[in-house]
Amino acid sequence: VRARNVNNAAGPWAAYRYFTIDTTPPAAPVLSTPEYNASGIRTMPTFTWLASPTANAYEFQYDNDSNFANPVTYTSPLLTAISHKPSSAMSIGTWYWRVRARDAVGNWGAWSEHRLLTILPPAVTNGNFESAAYSWSESSSWGYPLVTSSLNISAHSGSYAAWLGGDDNETSILTQTGINMSGARYLHYWYIIGSNDDCGYDYAWVSINATTVKTYNLCSSNNTSGWRHEVIDLQSYTGSIVALQFTAYTDSSFTSNFFVDDVSITNSSSTPVTATHTMTESNFVEPKK
Repeated sequence: VRARNVNNAAGPWAAYRYFTIDTTPPAAPVLSTPEYNASGIRTMPTFTWLASPTANAYEFQYDNDSNFANPVTYTSPLLTAISHKPSSAMSIGTWYWRVRARDAVGNWGAWSEHRLLTILPPAVTNGNFESAAYSWSESSSWGYPLVTSSLNISAHSGSYAAWLGGDDNETSILTQTGINMSGARYLHYWYIIGSNDDCGYDYAWVSINATTVKTYNLCSSNNTSGWRHEVIDLQSYTGSIVALQFTAYTDSSFTSNFFVDDVSITNSSSTPVTATHTMTESNFVEPKK
């Protein structure tokens, strides 16, 4: 730069400076997890990749088309971490994902190679019972429907729950067969015990392939007065096909109830998020009659 005065006389040039226009984009990120052609996934995974040198931000995409033709199913906001878990769930099927990097001056690099993964359906079908007894078989000594919306309590979520027991000399059995344990390990469910009996007479059991994995003594001192979450590690059954069964037995006097809702088998021991009613009822112990 140089200046001129009012007479248009030019002064000396200022000392020069130089600058470089950076047009070199960062390298495409190397994808980390899930691995290529990952299977046995039932819930949205966390996607990870290796940091790209010179990158200060990333963009993540997944789509059901390996060419990512418009419109792409999901594109993340600008990310600064080298991992991302989309908030919207992937539906059942095959998906492709990829990542690209941006540097501090705004140059976007090429997309990474894509990877594919397969999302499986939930291991337990109709675990919230909102399709009534669909996919479940019911057995009752007195012929009661076990999955019902005619409850003396609020379901844990929705309108339906399973009501086992509820009468004298009742054996209630609720079963789902053909459960694929691929990518699944932890059995989750919510339950209520409501009993007028002493301990040692009425019971409930949870079993896998006719092997008991949990026993409940249905008696007044064990009443829950609301929904409680249970999680059972089924590691020894992972990868196999199993039958899940809930059973309640009552003797000839003093009714006991065993309610079950929101049954799932996942790959995480963390409590699944489900909509929950606030429990204000005091009638957990009322019989079906």
